[in-house]
Amino acid sequence: MEEPTDEVLRQLMREAAEDAKTSNEEATEYYFNLMMAEAQKAVAGI
Repeated sequence: MEEPTDEVLRQLMREAAEDAKTSNEEATEYYFNLMMAEAQKAVAGI
């Protein structure tokens, strides 16, 4: 099996970075939505 070229490795790393960024953004949005829901419950006295 041949070694991947530098360009192929760069593309793989670029895609991995984009996937990680998207995953992080989704996790952050989920976390803040959860915190907002909990804050609303606390304000409502639930």
